[in-house]
Amino acid sequence: MVQGGTVLNVLAWMLSFAALLVLDLAAPPQINMLDHLLGGYVHTGWNDGLILITYIILVLSLAACFSALVFNLMRMKRKTDKLKISVLIITGLTVLGFVFFTLNFADVLF
Repeated sequence: MVQGGTVLNVLAWMLSFAALLVLDLAAPPQINMLDHLLGGYVHTGWNDGLILITYIILVLSLAACFSALVFNLMRMKRKTDKLKISVLIITGLTVLGFVFFTLNFADVLF
């Protein structure tokens, strides 16, 4: 029972980190002086496909967070059992990321 909650917690952290990496790939590149000098075209918009992939990763991370939270709450049988702070932190960060994504990229997602 404890290992299941720990595995889900690690999975939630890994999925959240993966969402950040994909979001970084989806962002438009920085235009620098070399781009201006060479006159090359630089795409200035967000990559919609990667934004959708990031949203799916966030949904999976949110599911892993809530599952880890449920596992942790089911374990609370003795007075010495405590709620893991890591589960609460990643759940809060994932919910904030989910709300941020829904507000800022609603036109791409829905």
